[in-house]
Amino acid sequence: MSFAPPDFVDTTVRQITVEDSLPQPPGGTTIVFTGLSSGTAAITDPNTGTAPVNVLLDPQFDGLPQNLFIAIATAKVELAFVATKASSTLATTGVQIRVGVDEQGNSLQVGGLVIRGKSANGLSISLEGGLATELVLPEKLPPVFPRIFAAGLSAASLASNALASASLQADVPALNTFIELSRGNDYLLGTEFNDGVVLSKGKDVIIGGGGDDVFVADSVISKAKVKLTMDGSGGNAGANGEDDLIIARRAIRRSKKRTKIIIDDFDTARDDIILETSPQRVTGIGTDELTIATKKGGVIEIISGGTPFNQGGIEFV
Repeated sequence: MSFAPPDFVDTTVRQITVEDSLPQPPGGTTIVFTGLSSGTAAITDPNTGTAPVNVLLDPQFDGLPQNLFIAIATAKVELAFVATKASSTLATTGVQIRVGVDEQGNSLQVGGLVIRGKSANGLSISLEGGLATELVLPEKLPPVFPRIFAAGLSAASLASNALASASLQADVPALNTFIELSRGNDYLLGTEFNDGVVLSKGKDVIIGGGGDDVFVADSVISKAKVKLTMDGSGGNAGANGEDDLIIARRAIRRSKKRTKIIIDDFDTARDDIILETSPQRVTGIGTDELTIATKKGGVIEIISGGTPFNQGGIEFV
């Protein structure tokens, strides 16, 4: 079924049946997206984990592109976007990524998925229904993850995940997907497993699933407006989970303007806001709106949909 995302994004992410006739670029392939015509591809080669499929955003598209549909249909896929200098400012909101389904309508495996979207300028991603029972390799995660989790945060994410291999470092979260959002306006519906998401600039809607999810701001997020639903409402069958929103020191140092993160369903008993800064830079503890002063004179606002942010749900590292 198609899922109509709320508020900030006005597109749908369509269902894609993975058939033999569908183009299936192997690992190491570059898909050139000019935006001049629609196209559909399925990623079915697990070797993309060592040789990613790249999507080259060609400067021929003019900001009003046709759609590029990409179905993820195997474990351990890595998908990366590459923008030329000429195309870096053009909108790519016609790019839609979702879990592929077989001819019987069953969602396929997406565990270990890595999407590096930083070079794009707007993505729509639906991982609804995806079977994500593989883990993202620790070396695929950015340095902020082991740095933050070295403090022992979200130990429940490691302890509760039966798939966490003994070979995983104790200070790295057990994540089933890792997604780096683009510089533009993104929509993401996560899995029912453990998702890791790196925030960026833009007007984004993020709907988590039922796992222990980690949402991280680790760079400039000035002018961002993020609507974040942590626990899987809005069409995803997942619910609950112990989720973390992390505002890392690079975001606090570099963001120059006002940023707003609106959380629909913060659960003070299960969820945490982790701030890599000193308490002196934060006001609003005990209310439903935290304000973080950045080093560049900006402000990061974190607004709750009703539950106050009490001291027990906030950690400083």
